[in-house]
Amino acid sequence: MTSRLLTTTLLLTSLLTCFSPDSLGWGEAGHRLVGEVAMQLLAPDSQRQVKDMLRSDGSPSLGDAGRWADQIRRNRRDTEPLHYINIPLCGRSAHGNYCPEGRCVTGAIAKYQAILADPNADGLARREGFKFLVHFVADLHQPLHTIDNGDQGGNRVRVHYTGLHTHRKDDLHGLWDNLLLQDLQRADRQLSKRLLGEITAADYQVWSQGSPEDWANQSHGLAVTHVYGRLPGGVACNGAPKSVLELDVDYGREAFPVIEMQIKRAAVRLASLLTATLR
Repeated sequence: MTSRLLTTTLLLTSLLTCFSPDSLGWGEAGHRLVGEVAMQLLAPDSQRQVKDMLRSDGSPSLGDAGRWADQIRRNRRDTEPLHYINIPLCGRSAHGNYCPEGRCVTGAIAKYQAILADPNADGLARREGFKFLVHFVADLHQPLHTIDNGDQGGNRVRVHYTGLHTHRKDDLHGLWDNLLLQDLQRADRQLSKRLLGEITAADYQVWSQGSPEDWANQSHGLAVTHVYGRLPGGVACNGAPKSVLELDVDYGREAFPVIEMQIKRAAVRLASLLTATLR
């Protein structure tokens, strides 16, 4: 391969990676945060049962268990639609229309919670059900996993983010998966401890109510108002902007409280589901 061809190939690979429709849910940092906070919210007996599940699976922590569904995603393509639900930005209909045969993130949560709750289920099936449940509860709280505007959940919206500590080109989905959270963590090295300390007993009681469908609608509302609604120049229905959008530190500062709230809600709801399921 000539040097020019090699350079071109590497460039194309880089671009495809940046704007791939296979962008993951919350990145590694997000899943770790949700797992860390959720673990501390569990009552002692539930925490013991979760530790037993982690030990039997060989996962060092709840956050690590939550990353597994992304790690196997390319080899198990049948799980791909389970990471999201494509509720349109413009126009709505019945929830089930966006989750055919339960093959979306809300359907996956129900499916794997049932498997985990079954003491007679195969051991491998229960361990996988546990890891899928941990992952999909977190994914449901990434707003762009509950919305679509003819742009693959923001994967086709190219952005250049100039934040507090992070300056990079990516797509809108990747920005919310990773870059904003990276910026937030660099600004607050004790983020998980602070988020845990902010969750009150009243928060736990309120946030643990409702169904995954309710939580999806809540995330979708945030995607409408805070993800798309604050893009420069607004956004048209059913189409991605043709140019790269310049997003500055103000966009990040407005996004940080949303991310923090969604991480806390995800942790509470994960802890609540695990407590209800591992009896």
